[in-house]
Amino acid sequence: ILRELWQEDIPAEVSLSADTYTCNHTFYSLMHELAMNNTGAIGGFVHVPYLPEQTEDWPSLPLAMMVDALAIAVQVSLAEVAVPASQRQTEA
Repeated sequence: ILRELWQEDIPAEVSLSADTYTCNHTFYSLMHELAMNNTGAIGGFVHVPYLPEQTEDWPSLPLAMMVDALAIAVQVSLAEVAVPASQRQTEA
C-alpha cells in the first residue's frame, strides 16, 4: 500500500503509536466479528490524519487526497487477497 501511495505522491507511513489501544481494539474487534460470522468478508483498519483545517500542529492531508489514498489502499488490498496465499510475496 505504501509503495502505491508514494507513487501517487501521497505522503504516508506506518504508524505504530497512533492511539494504539483504540486502534488495536477496533481492528481486533472487527477481525473477531468477521471470523465468528464466517461470511468470507475481509476487513482492515487505516488510521487517517487530521484535515488541515483541524490542526496546525499535527500531520494533516486534504480530504480529496485522503479519499484517493483510501481508494488506493482498498484496491491494493483487494488485489492482494485475490492472489492465493502460497503465491504472495512478502516484504522484509
